[in-house]
Amino acid sequence: MAHDNPSTPTVIRHGEKEAVRFVTPSGVTAIVATSVDPELMRLMRKKLERKLRARHRVSQAPR
Repeated sequence: MAHDNPSTPTVIRHGEKEAVRFVTPSGVTAIVATSVDPELMRLMRKKLERKLRARHRVSQAPR
């Protein structure tokens, strides 16, 4: 499946299951089930952002 713009969300279906595929501005491909509770997604986003900030701090530390 070719896309002119890979960041454009694409709906993927397999049987009764459905997910959305997209590429973030940083190049990460995400596939997220549409049945996931929005509150759970919000909490997961906060956790991932916290981990990314921590990783950035570690990578910027003097060696």
